Amino acid sequence: MTRSLKRQQETNVCYNRRLQSLPPQQTVVHTPKSMMHTPQQQRKQSSTSHFHLYPLVEKFTDAIETGTRDQNSDALVTELNILFDNSQQLLNSISESKTMTVDGEKRNLEESEQLLQQRRDLMVEFRKFVEDLVKIESY
Repeated sequence: MTRSLKRQQETNVCYNRRLQSLPPQQTVVHTPKSMMHTPQQQRKQSSTSHFHLYPLVEKFTDAIETGTRDQNSDALVTELNILFDNSQQLLNSISESKTMTVDGEKRNLEESEQLLQQRRDLMVEFRKFVEDLVKIESY
C-alpha cells in the first residue's frame, strides 16, 4: 500500500470518527409553534453548512506529504483550528439547548403526574361521596 493511500485512509477514518461524534439528525414534527424559526435556529442551520472540514484536511494532508511548511500550510492550520473551535461552540450550544429541553420536559412530566394524582384523589373522594349517598338513601 502506498504511503499517500495509507494517509488518505487514515484521514478518512478520522473524518468518519468526527462525523460519528456529531449528534444524530432528528425528525421534527411541525406544529404551529415549531414552524416558527427564530434567528438563533436559522443561525445554527446556516453555520452548520460552514463546517465542511474534509477538503481542508485533504489539503493539509497534501502539505504534510510534500514535507514543506509554508504560509499556505500555516494558513490551513489556522483555518482548521478556527473551524474546529466553531464546531465545538456549535456542539456545546446544541447540548445546552438539549439540556434545557430535557429539563423542561421533566418539569412538564412532574406537573402532569401531580395533576393526575390530584384527579385520582378527587375520583376517590367522589366515589366515597356517592357510596355514602347510596347508603343514606337505602335506609
